[in-house]
Amino acid sequence: MRPHKLAALPLPLPLILALASCAPVPTAGDAARQTAARPCFYPQQVTNFRHDGTTQSLYLKVGAGETYQLRTSGFCRGLDNAIGLAILPEVGGRLCAGDWAKIAVGGMTPETCRVQVVKSLNADELAALPSRDRP
Repeated sequence: MRPHKLAALPLPLPLILALASCAPVPTAGDAARQTAARPCFYPQQVTNFRHDGTTQSLYLKVGAGETYQLRTSGFCRGLDNAIGLAILPEVGGRLCAGDWAKIAVGGMTPETCRVQVVKSLNADELAALPSRDRP
């Protein structure tokens, strides 16, 4: 007598739907809470910037009084002497703490570097920066 082979039977549609309904689904409230916890800005709100010259940190003045710290992912040629830069978000138009972007540092052949938004500085952190590093 030959042994029976088990055939792979397709799952019935109601069972597939029942299993799929068990997966967690992010809600609009979850997205709003996550964004509220992370400070964000739009690149067109940047009014000034400074590179500290010794580390990979870049400080942006955003709007009337916010300052954000960005960190380059490596050496970014031309940043020390840059008089302008363009900020290009990798996804969407807004940048929040933890997001990655590219910056194009001016000149005849712009240098493109990757940066990550580290955080928004509070008043004490901004005051602790040397005056030459404040945007």
